[in-house]
Amino acid sequence: MFTDIVGYTALMGKDEQRAIRLLDKNLSIQKPLIEQHQGKLLKEIGDGLLCSFNSAIQAVKCAIEIQDKLKDDSELNIKVGIHIGDVLFRDGDVFGDGVNISSRIESLASSGEILVSEGVYNSVKNQAGIRAEFVKEETLKNVEKPVEIYKVQVEGIEIPETAPQQLIREPTRPPDKASIVVLPFLNVSSDPENEYFADGLTEEITADLSGIEAIRVISRTTAMRFKGADKDLRTIGNELNVRYVLEGSVRKVEDKLRITAQLIDAGEDVHVWSEKYNGTLEDVFEIQERVSTAIAQALKVELSPTEEGQLAHRPVEDARAYSLYLQARGEYGQQTQESLERAMRHLDSALSIVGESALLYTSLGQIHFLYGSLMLGARVHHQHLEQAEEFARKALELEADSPAADGLLGFILYDRFETEEGLRRMKRAVNLNPDDVGNLNSAVLTFSMCAKDEEAAEWLEHLLEADPLNAWTRFIAGEHHLFAGRFDQAQAHFRRGYELEPLGPITRTSYAQVLAYSGQVDQALEILNLSKDSISPDMVWDMIGQALRYALMEDGARARQFLTEDLRSDARTDMLYSWLLAECYALLGESDEAVDWLRNAVEGGFLNPRFFSQVDPFFEPLRGMSEFQDLMNHLQKRWAALRV
Repeated sequence: MFTDIVGYTALMGKDEQRAIRLLDKNLSIQKPLIEQHQGKLLKEIGDGLLCSFNSAIQAVKCAIEIQDKLKDDSELNIKVGIHIGDVLFRDGDVFGDGVNISSRIESLASSGEILVSEGVYNSVKNQAGIRAEFVKEETLKNVEKPVEIYKVQVEGIEIPETAPQQLIREPTRPPDKASIVVLPFLNVSSDPENEYFADGLTEEITADLSGIEAIRVISRTTAMRFKGADKDLRTIGNELNVRYVLEGSVRKVEDKLRITAQLIDAGEDVHVWSEKYNGTLEDVFEIQERVSTAIAQALKVELSPTEEGQLAHRPVEDARAYSLYLQARGEYGQQTQESLERAMRHLDSALSIVGESALLYTSLGQIHFLYGSLMLGARVHHQHLEQAEEFARKALELEADSPAADGLLGFILYDRFETEEGLRRMKRAVNLNPDDVGNLNSAVLTFSMCAKDEEAAEWLEHLLEADPLNAWTRFIAGEHHLFAGRFDQAQAHFRRGYELEPLGPITRTSYAQVLAYSGQVDQALEILNLSKDSISPDMVWDMIGQALRYALMEDGARARQFLTEDLRSDARTDMLYSWLLAECYALLGESDEAVDWLRNAVEGGFLNPRFFSQVDPFFEPLRGMSEFQDLMNHLQKRWAALRV
């Protein structure tokens, strides 16, 4: 165990006598507690203490008692790192993994925190009175393999506001030379209705840069989190692990445009490039191309002929139709019934101007698919899924290698229980464009559901680099770890998604579900405890969330009020919803009904034998049933025969 005084070096520079008194105070508090827990103080290293224990449990209990004793001390604040490893003694000094790794882990902690390695966590996770949760996987200096870090809960100690962001596995390597985020362009027009144009331009430049292989680009959804945020560029660059930031503004008066853009090295806080563009709406494609090309040149990236062609490509020839497309994308981002219906109308109008367009067809397909997925009712689901498939196929007729259209069609086919063809198309779409966040989300979710963990994990790492502040990305990451039985990692991602969108039915329900998995039922019920007025009877996840709430309370009568015929009818068409209903019925003790819904999930393509047969805790009452065991045997055979 390695402990360290927070802020000691700075204090030593300001008040040496006070710092020495603090050092003595720290030793007088910690040493008796270390000995009380059969520990041995091995060495004092500056303001740090290195000690060893006979067991991980003793070390963790000692650390908890130390932090508990200091929680009301405004002067002395420490942080702790614990690891199980060898300790070697030579010439009066101490060496070994136990020393190196515990000190590295301690350096990651915040004031008042106790961080431990995976080995320590495994030793204490079933101990009464000790709670710990996954923080992240970290590559430590001079340590060959990444180390999983866990945080031990200490009652009464408040962790800084930044701590929730540390609960996720994030990229730990330094920013690439050519890594960039395009911040939302400011709308400086007098008309606030032109906001859609500024946001749309941000999205399109982001998409253009994402098509350049040598540049790593943060997604538009994450970048939009910084819209109106009072943060300096250096902070934003650090949060997103990027070196460069592009910011700009748009002034649109009728058909006249004035666009400014500037590229900044966030680490050095210096301007790299800036330019102003004047023109009309008809010039917007040329301006986008010039901005993206100028950035590539500023980053000393040599464009391939294919990349140059992509930047010069006009996906929609008519400027009026393009403006309607940007309005539709803005509405799509809101993801409400009304906004999606407005988005459909904008795209229909755009198509009436230009005729056929792969981009417009794909966008319409995406909106119909989302609409059918979010709205309750099997008829609505089928109707919009059919329209989504029609538009995806029309787009592919115009552009056979369109990654967006191919990925959309793959997700639609998977949703329609055409498992293998759906997975193949999604994999092909990711290979065509590894930077398409939408395709990455779909592929990670579906491959995780089918226990194709290795491929899903590789894509997820790329997805989290590109889109770390998207609640949907966090949901996908949570499901990936959940289906693999890694509840601590799943909880960290679901929690982050809930923090990003606390009112979202999906983020709320998924976070509550994993809390219940981990035995934290009271916390789960608190999250699901909504007023009647805040529940939308047309939203699938709202209804499932409330059914889960009352199932956890073992209140069958009230749970069934939400397990409506509309919800059951809709769930028959969706394997994810079928699984969630199976869980609700299992919690209510209706085992036959639960197995029936689980069978529907399996037939639909949710092919994860280990998760259902061993991992999902809500299915424990079913595992002795012959019907359940027969279903698991059938599932195992289907999974073994799956070829993608």
